[in-house]
Amino acid sequence: MLRYAIHSAAIAFGRAGHRLREHSATPCGPTDTASETSADVIKTLQVASTRVECTGVAIQSCLQVREPSAAPWTLLYDRIVGFDYEPGYLYEIRVKEEAVANPPADGSSVRRTLVSIVSKSAAPPALIGPTWRLASINGREALPGVRVTAVFGADDRVAGTAGCNRYVGRGPRPARGSTWARWR
Repeated sequence: MLRYAIHSAAIAFGRAGHRLREHSATPCGPTDTASETSADVIKTLQVASTRVECTGVAIQSCLQVREPSAAPWTLLYDRIVGFDYEPGYLYEIRVKEEAVANPPADGSSVRRTLVSIVSKSAAPPALIGPTWRLASINGREALPGVRVTAVFGADDRVAGTAGCNRYVGRGPRPARGSTWARWR
């Protein structure tokens, strides 16, 4: 990495006894700003225990990440270099983010590289993702003879079937007292 640049804000030129003129500093040789480490950013991210289907250039499977733990999950369409994701675990990781010079049109302008895994803990069974069936409400069989299913999304969306009807909507997680069994 070669780098030449003038770093002072102004340079004075002149001879003794003559008035000095000020000139702004400008680069005087090749510079390589893409590889400067001062532009790199270290961040701590949480990674969810499940991947979700997402659409970038094509349908793919995305990691769900968030920066502060209270923030909503966002989709990460790119990979994290050096991170071997294992489903079923909630991760807290430190990553280095670097700008990518001239990224492809369908690529990210940021490259993320794993710095360290701060924590890796087994996640409780995920309500988000799989298809569930309503088994009981307050200890009693739920709607005998009617199959009620639900798929819960990470963004508080829910979709499913209730007998011959389909439904979609937004709402809180299932109410206390209801029991959901994983659809088999």
